[in-house]
Amino acid sequence: MLIAPGGLTNKRKLVTLENRHAQVLIDAEPFLANLGLGFELRCGPCRRAGKNALVVGGYDPKTSTFSMTCDCSERRYVGNDIVWPKAPTWSPLPKDRIFIQRQVPLNNWHVSRFNDLDRVLSLLKLQYALNCLQCMNDGNPTVVAGSRELELTIECQCAKRTYKPHDASATVH
Repeated sequence: MLIAPGGLTNKRKLVTLENRHAQVLIDAEPFLANLGLGFELRCGPCRRAGKNALVVGGYDPKTSTFSMTCDCSERRYVGNDIVWPKAPTWSPLPKDRIFIQRQVPLNNWHVSRFNDLDRVLSLLKLQYALNCLQCMNDGNPTVVAGSRELELTIECQCAKRTYKPHDASATVH
């Protein structure tokens, strides 16, 4: 809220989300956590304008409102028809393990979820950065590198997550 001459004004643009968009965003955190990944959302227009681009969000059960805000916009869904996902099952590996990069196979379902997330974030002019939860737990916070050229690959210091579409199945290297 900014106080302007003549009263209070809100400089944020309101973007109303559809249920399916809100559902993809809510499902993203446990989906990624089950792959050992965390993520941060950034607003493209805020970043280009030199503003704080971090997007924060949450759900208010009193008003059945899911919202995400940045410096320029509030993205909001109001409705009590959200299906809440199960809590993630990821847990860190012991720190004293012998270091070998783990191979994590991805399948069609994983790729479909990434595609859904990419579509919704693009529509909302948002970007995301992935972080490996295991690397963070081990004291090596790194942004995860990914590519989608011939295969979907998401790689960090401790794991390589790969899907090769021409194989129609996950591949372990």
